[in-house]
Amino acid sequence: MKKAIFLDRDNTVIIDKGYTHKIEDLEFLPKTVEGLKKLQKEFSLIIITNQEGIPMGYFKPEDYVKFRDHMHLQLKNQGVSITAEYHCPHLQDGTVPEYAIECECRKPKKGMFLQAKNDFDIDLEESWMVGDKV
Repeated sequence: MKKAIFLDRDNTVIIDKGYTHKIEDLEFLPKTVEGLKKLQKEFSLIIITNQEGIPMGYFKPEDYVKFRDHMHLQLKNQGVSITAEYHCPHLQDGTVPEYAIECECRKPKKGMFLQAKNDFDIDLEESWMVGDKV
């Protein structure tokens, strides 16, 4: 089994500029790249992020994917390999009906963590979650 560092995205890896989804708004927090380079020597790096901008109608799932792929490429170009990224596009009180549901993936629930565990044989007892909120 592998060890992982689960990372929140907004205000942990990147600066949250309010429903951040535009490539031109991508800005890594200071020292993030250096820290991730050190962590990846011992851990798989997995991003776990709630994306309530989707169920609120601020942006579409394809906007999220485009931003995610660009962010991962920028990290790769700087020597950081993100193993995977999981996102929750749900919010019970959202305004986009198909995403306005109660789910098991929205943090702090365990759905995205369990999916990563199954996908990458992650030992959750030896792993950590890093975020900006309890």
